[in-house]
Amino acid sequence: MSNVAIITGASSGIGAASALELSKRGWSVVINYSKSAADANEVAAKCTDALVVAADARHVTGEAIFIDGGLHITPPR
Repeated sequence: MSNVAIITGASSGIGAASALELSKRGWSVVINYSKSAADANEVAAKCTDALVVAADARHVTGEAIFIDGGLHITPPR
């Protein structure tokens, strides 16, 4: 089983750098963005195993954090 990191704001700046570094270390990364699909896809192209998810993480409520491409995460209770 591989490690998976969900990185919000991963289309630029520290988020993008984190995604690239974790990918380099063998992690699968979920690249979350809310504004720039092109930037998020550019970061994903540099990663070994990445999934790009469009969602505004500032407005997440309830149990579902992201639902896209089969990804559904429920926080622990």
